[in-house]
Amino acid sequence: MGATKIKKIGDNETRVLSLEDCFGPAIIHFSDVTVNISTDGHGRVKVETGGVTVNIADGQVTSCTEEGSKIRVLQAKTHHKPDGANSSAVISSHVNKKSFSLDNGVIRAGKIEINKISPYMRLLPDTATATLLVSPEELADIDGDGLGTWNDSIRRIGDIKDYHGLDGIPLLDRHKTAKHLSYERKLAFSLADTFLRAYSSQKPVVTGWFMPTKSILDGCYPNSGDIILKNNLYAKQEEIAKKGDFFVSKTGSALSHWWLSATENPNEYNEAYFVDFTDRNGGWVYKDQFALPVCPVALIIHP
Repeated sequence: MGATKIKKIGDNETRVLSLEDCFGPAIIHFSDVTVNISTDGHGRVKVETGGVTVNIADGQVTSCTEEGSKIRVLQAKTHHKPDGANSSAVISSHVNKKSFSLDNGVIRAGKIEINKISPYMRLLPDTATATLLVSPEELADIDGDGLGTWNDSIRRIGDIKDYHGLDGIPLLDRHKTAKHLSYERKLAFSLADTFLRAYSSQKPVVTGWFMPTKSILDGCYPNSGDIILKNNLYAKQEEIAKKGDFFVSKTGSALSHWWLSATENPNEYNEAYFVDFTDRNGGWVYKDQFALPVCPVALIIHP
């Protein structure tokens, strides 16, 4: 039999399950998510959830598949510290032979609380913080393919390679083998895992590029005017424009003042939120309907 202990991570309590000499499989239920874990007792572990299978050997991810299709494995490597970091940093999205240093083209938009990025991350401690990194260009200019729908944009962000030293985070939205896992929820899992890596290693960890959630975009959750993230793209648009692209904030340019977010409509899975940069208003748009601008972001997650 195993034992369960309570471990403090920041201000939160986390349950630690010890299976002792039982090599699995073990089934763990987190609300509506089921995780199957098994190990051979020699450092090799298999984790399965929602059609996704991850194989780990000696602490390193060796393969990741979704419904039989291999997904690019995100390796981690220690590099020189980025500007503003207090120690050597780990970059989670890209392995590069050259030393990693965020160059002056990447825009730092200030510190944000990770547990306010998405409701799916609300259980992380208030002490979990990150520096918000903003792409100096919108997605249309990064890959030269112009504006795209929401569905098209998340795919293209995942395909970004070595843009200012970072890759995009490759995430699928509600794949047919895991229809309950939205892009936003997978992003929350990825960022929470990156925070735990930073916490355990006591080194800052740099994520890859991803589509910003609504709170990163304008500071608020949907259907709320309360600012929960002071440092957001809408509030920082003039500062960002001094170093990169101007956010279109005037009408008369088709829908180029509507900026897409990763936040999904909880009542309609085919819709995502956009923010109107003329007045901070916004609404839901079908994921496969309008071609709208996107500003990719990344994080330096602090331990």
